[in-house]
Formats: sequence, C-alpha cells, structure tokens
Amino acid sequence: MRWHIVTVAIIALMWLCVAYRHTEAQQNCIACHSKKELFIKLPDGSIHSLYVDQKRFASSVHGKFDCVDCHTNMRHKKRGVLPHATHEGALGVIQNEVEPFIRHAPKTLQQAIASCVDCHNEQFKAYARSTHARHLKSGGADAPLCTDCHGSHYILPNEDESSPACGRNIPYMCGACHANEALMKKHKLNPYTVTTYLNSFHGKKLRLGSKRSATCITCHSHHAIASPHEPSSPMHLTKRAKACASCHVGGGGKFALTFTHKPPSPKERPIVYWVDVVFELFVIVVLIPMFAYTLLDALVMCMLLCTGALCKELEGVEGHVRRWDVHQIIQHLLFMGSVMLLMLSGLPLKGSGGMLAPIIMRLLGGTDTAGLLHRVAGTLMLLAVAYHLLYLFIRFLLGYRRTEMLPSVKDFVDFYHMLLFLLRLRHEPPKMGRYNFIEKFLYWAAGWGIIMMGVTGIMLWKAPFVAEHLSPQLVEIAHVIHSHEAVLATFALLCFHVYFAHLRPDVFPMSMVWLTGKISLKEMKLRHALEYERHRCCKLDS
Repeated sequence: MRWHIVTVAIIALMWLCVAYRHTEAQQNCIACHSKKELFIKLPDGSIHSLYVDQKRFASSVHGKFDCVDCHTNMRHKKRGVLPHATHEGALGVIQNEVEPFIRHAPKTLQQAIASCVDCHNEQFKAYARSTHARHLKSGGADAPLCTDCHGSHYILPNEDESSPACGRNIPYMCGACHANEALMKKHKLNPYTVTTYLNSFHGKKLRLGSKRSATCITCHSHHAIASPHEPSSPMHLTKRAKACASCHVGGGGKFALTFTHKPPSPKERPIVYWVDVVFELFVIVVLIPMFAYTLLDALVMCMLLCTGALCKELEGVEGHVRRWDVHQIIQHLLFMGSVMLLMLSGLPLKGSGGMLAPIIMRLLGGTDTAGLLHRVAGTLMLLAVAYHLLYLFIRFLLGYRRTEMLPSVKDFVDFYHMLLFLLRLRHEPPKMGRYNFIEKFLYWAAGWGIIMMGVTGIMLWKAPFVAEHLSPQLVEIAHVIHSHEAVLATFALLCFHVYFAHLRPDVFPMSMVWLTGKISLKEMKLRHALEYERHRCCKLDS
C-alpha cells in the first residue's frame, strides 16, 4: 500500500515539474510578447506585430501547448537558441517535405507552416494535391497557407462560431481572396464567386442561420480543393450531379447546371438576364405610380378632414348594409392568413442580409421550419383559389351572373376624374359603383400574382424534376420571377390594400367588411356613390 502511495506521489511530482517547465517556458516568451508595441520591420518595409494575447491563445485549440512546441529552432537575436527548442523539429520537415511548397511564402510564415505539418501531416498531404499548393509551389506567394484560413495563435475549433473555418464563416474566409477583384483578375479567375453564392438560395439560408446549407467546402472540398476543370474536383461536370444529389433527391446532370457562379448577362444566359431586367422594370413601373397615388390620396383626405369637409359630407349618414356573404369572408380569411405566412416565411430569404431577417427566421423556428411553413401557406393559398373559383362557378349556375368586378371603360374614366379631383382640378370625386377601380385593380393584380407566384413556387419546390425534364434555365427564371413578384405583392398590399382598408380616414382603424360582411353607409357613400344612391332608392340589385 505504501509503494502505491509513493508511485502516485512520484507521478504527481513529475506532472507538476512538466507543467512548471511548460509554464516557465511560456512565461519567458510572454514576458516580451505580451507587449502590444512589440514588432519587427521586414525587409520590404512592412511592419510585423509580435504581440500575442495570452488569454485568447489560452482559449485556442493549442492553448495548452508551449510556444516552442510550434516555434521550434527558434533563435533569439540576443539569446541564440531558445530553451527547450529542438534543433530538428520543423527544420527537418521544411527540408524534407514542405520546403518545395513554402519556399515562396513570406519568411514570417515558413516556420509556422512547417510546424503545422509536424502534427497535421494528413491534412498537408491533401493540401499538397490542391490547386492552391500547386500555385504556391510554382512561385505564387499569394496562395493561401494554413494560417490564411485557420489563423495562427488563436485557432479555434471548426465548430466554434468565431472560427473562420466555422460553416457560417466559410464564404467570408474564402472571400478574403475570392472576393478580391484585383487578385482574381490577376489570376484570371471569376471575381463574383462569393457574391453569387451569397445571393443564392444556399448563401441566403446560411446567412439566416442554417447549419445544413451548402457552403464552399460542401461542394468544392477543403484541403484538397481542385479546379472544377480537373477530374478530381467534385464540381467537375462528370461528378457535379453526384455532389448535388447528396442533398437534392432526384437531382441529376441537368439540375447541377441550375446554379453557376457566373451572373447572367446579355452573353451569359441571356434569357435569364432579360427576364430579370423586364420584371425589375415592371415592379418599378407599377410601384412608383402606386405610391404616388396613395400619398396624394392621403394628403387630400387629411386636408378634407382638417377643413371639416369630410365630416360635413357624411353628416347624418348612419347604418350598415350587407356586402359579403359568409363564403367571401372565409375566402378572405384564407387568403389573408396564407399571404401573411408566405410573407413572414419568404421575405427574410429575399432580404437575408437585413437586420430583421435572422430574427424573424429564429422566431419561425429556423430556415427548415420556415421552408415547411412557406410550402404549407402556398398550398393553403391555392386551396383558397380553388374555393373561390368553385364559389363563382356555383353562383354562375344559380343565375348570379353579375359583372361589376370585370374591368370597364368607366374604370379608366373614373381613374382620370379621381386624379383631377386629387390634384384639385375637379370639385368632386367621380361616382363609382359596387366595386371601384382600386378594388378591381387589387383583385386582378392578386389574380396575376397568384398565377405567377403559384406556378414559379411549384417549379422551385420541384426544381430537380423541372430541371431534368424541362430545362435547367426554367429553374433560374422561376427564381427571378418569384423573387420580383414577392416584392411587388408585398408593397402592393402594404401600400394600396392596407391604406384603403385600414388607414384611410373614412375607415380608420379598419373597414369591418372582412369580419362582419357589412359595409358602413358612410364608406359606401364615399367610395361607392352609385351603389349608395341605389340603396337609398331601394333599387339595390341582389
């Protein structure tokens, strides 16, 4: 028993000696290197800092290492070889294995890289096969080394969100070089790889917090990265389909062509480019007049309210009249619920770089849950459309064949007269029927939007099938249209619908039609004067 105690005591003493030696050696270095003003001037005139933050180093993956574990053969200007440093270590590795690759690297990095290889030999073997290593070996001093991607003293586990090699940070780590336009042009490489990735579905999901979204290394590999033109690359045309199919079930060779790092242009995928241009112009042409009209109407209505003209116009008008039946109320509720859910789950993807987008996505339960909610909401919207069409068809069979919702010449005349009234070039607004031109515009605009969003949404939902059986470019076109239509629908609802149904002084805080199915006679008199007159004369057409 006594011998066991002695053995344990000896082991403990040895451990303390090693720990003390480790601490003593490290403290010898830190005594100087903890000073922020410590630096050296390199032959090219640049300044190289020698400062090391001890706390940050201690929390790194190498925090328990001694300085000379990596800085082997380190010679001090005044002290010669440092205590505990070996004369072989990294120097032997440089001479035998690494030297051909790093002889062109900056002198300050050569020892560091050799030290990495001393432990991480398998990773180096993979790196040695990469296009980066070949470029470095041929004299390219700007090729990335271990420390360019992982850092030096403060290397963190790849799972740590502060690590450059963490999934969410990888595009920016790669972007340090690949988003550098001057560097890319120097080597005749595409300078838009990072931009196109961040604007893609994968990049947007990553920015919104997805841990499953593909990053640069998912498709291109990491240490052994090769050019897509090389057969060894996962992105070579002969292997790309397999890489995509690892995530996208049913994706084949054509589906693998639906994404590229080259943005569309008049020469590169011109159909996608011109569809994008046309729809962008379409959105602008629609939204600017819409905003202008809404602002003008709001100013005139506020002026009428302040002068008392609006109150005088509606003086003595009381009561409500039925406008919607229960089916119309249910249809509106279905549309409202599905559209709101579509906006909440879809717009953060459109504006993934914004401040609110990640917050909304977290509240929805993450990108995967949001995607599921988006598809459920889209299905619900299409069911609401089917309900509405069935409702209209049955009413038609029953003899209710009213055509007030169809556009007519009077709508254009009313719009012209309303503009004159809002510009104070006409004394009174036009008298409009059961559905005015604004309501008709919103109704048919919703129809257009549902068709465009519904069709393109289904195409994106089943992108592998569309690409393989129709055309890869159709997937890109569907994405472009879906994206622009989402913006148009959102602002049309927020501008026109919310203002005229909620914020306009004659209905504020909201019209109750969507809840009760009844419209106030005041609202009817202002917006549907012809209908109001028919009601007063007891000639309301049922």
